[in-house]
Amino acid sequence: MSTHEGHPDGGHPNGGHPTSGSPQVVHVRVRAAGARALSEATVTVLDEQGRQVTAGRVGPDGAFRTPVPDAGAYLVIGAAPGCAPQTTTVVVDGRTPPAPVDVVFAGAAPGSVSGVVTGTDRRPVPGATVFVGDEQGEVVATRHTPANGAYAIDDLDPGTYTVVAGATGFRPASDLVVITGPEPARRDLVLAPEVALQGTARTVDGRPVPDARVALLGPDGRTVAVTDTDAAGDYAFTGVPDGDYTVIVTGFPPVADVVRLDGGAARHDVRLAHRPQQ
Repeated sequence: MSTHEGHPDGGHPNGGHPTSGSPQVVHVRVRAAGARALSEATVTVLDEQGRQVTAGRVGPDGAFRTPVPDAGAYLVIGAAPGCAPQTTTVVVDGRTPPAPVDVVFAGAAPGSVSGVVTGTDRRPVPGATVFVGDEQGEVVATRHTPANGAYAIDDLDPGTYTVVAGATGFRPASDLVVITGPEPARRDLVLAPEVALQGTARTVDGRPVPDARVALLGPDGRTVAVTDTDAAGDYAFTGVPDGDYTVIVTGFPPVADVVRLDGGAARHDVRLAHRPQQ
């Protein structure tokens, strides 16, 4: 179990040191109702005179360890985003290790995250799957976007989550969100399209051809999509169903090739050349 040490030197926060014996270690465990650790919580320890002995943030597992200088009763105060502070007392006798102290936030306020899933063209992506995973990798909620690409997930306990969106024809996108209480969080996700067919237009001597017009024709001879090559002569078509297509490149005398797409990404390079003069 990972821990957080309040004062590594075992002394008082004002720089003093224990007056007698070896310091005892107080072990605090901070969690929400249901045994889930609150990794965003902090712990403060006060002595019988109300002086602060130590303070700090808990570890990822909600654990906090700190040495205390003398025997006596200590007040442990736990604080977490969106929750009322919780207090408890631990008694240190200076002879036996004190029992672990549990600080439980029964009223941890849940939060929410919402947003819109769009493509790189800023258009909503309907039918996308959005899921939220906690710090342990467990999926805690799943949603499917309607026509407007929006999603909303409620009842998230305070903590750090990963929001992931995916859809057919797109590469998945993800982002982190920290829920600290009832304040709504927003995460818009942009999905980049998967490339179904890509290639490079080159001359017969290997030079790339920029600004060439590339047309994709379906089995019935109709144009499915049209694009232009970039400065490196590259082109790409996305979201194209499986089937037989004809690639036509113009700019130089046109070249027509037949390609087959069958369930995966494909590549088709094109060689262009001027016809010799008669």
